[in-house]
Amino acid sequence: MKRFILFSLGLLILATFNSCQDETLLPVYHSVSVSSNTPTDVTLKAGESAFLNDELLITFSGVGADSRCPIDAICVWAGDAEVKLKLTKGSLQKEVVLHTGLTPTAIVFDGYEIALKNVLPAPKSNERIKREQYVIDLRINYNVNSPLKQVYFIDANSEWMIKKDMLVVNSAVIENNLLTLSVSYGGGCRDHIIDLYAYTGILKSNPPQMNLVLSHNANGDMCEAYATRTIKFDLSKIKEYLGGLVGVTGTVILNINGADGKPIKQSPVVYKY
Repeated sequence: MKRFILFSLGLLILATFNSCQDETLLPVYHSVSVSSNTPTDVTLKAGESAFLNDELLITFSGVGADSRCPIDAICVWAGDAEVKLKLTKGSLQKEVVLHTGLTPTAIVFDGYEIALKNVLPAPKSNERIKREQYVIDLRINYNVNSPLKQVYFIDANSEWMIKKDMLVVNSAVIENNLLTLSVSYGGGCRDHIIDLYAYTGILKSNPPQMNLVLSHNANGDMCEAYATRTIKFDLSKIKEYLGGLVGVTGTVILNINGADGKPIKQSPVVYKY
């Protein structure tokens, strides 16, 4: 009888211990409502997640390399922190990296712009930041139908973000750091997400060249109307990027491909900044 009581008590203690352990391991979710074209700020600790509009889950996995300049030191370069995020929407799941001092500092994922605004705590020369101490500030935009959009930087590993639904570019004009496109597409029943990506790096010529590509996500729109829209892309990020490169003097040739991977008929265009 005593053995049975002791055995039962042991099971109870073990179950209680496991229950407590499970509670500490449960992920923390923040439910966040993001309105169209209205920026929303989200703060996450390492391991926490934000659930945007009950459809997109952003998980802060942690910080990789952290070479930011310590606040108690003088550095030639501000350095960079590498923030790892996991994005999940339906069956689509991707792991992405954002930076504080390198590109990309922001990405777009099915209409959601996710920008890294800050990483805390600030480093000190004599202290090592532990994983659980990291906190990030993100700014979220749901910019499906915004008439003014940003240009996002990508490399070959990020080409999964490019959607290749049919898109016709009627005109392309650059004025005052804005690229204005008139585009047409079939549909009319769902939101169409159109974005512009710039590949990191430049082609050495005089003037230098950059490759850009349009992305068009029709969201499975099967309607037969033919819509025409005007979209403006802010080229300021390209200007900032080129400003940090040696030998770039204020003029760059932009080679713009459509969503089908072929050059638009107006390409290339000259951007003077």
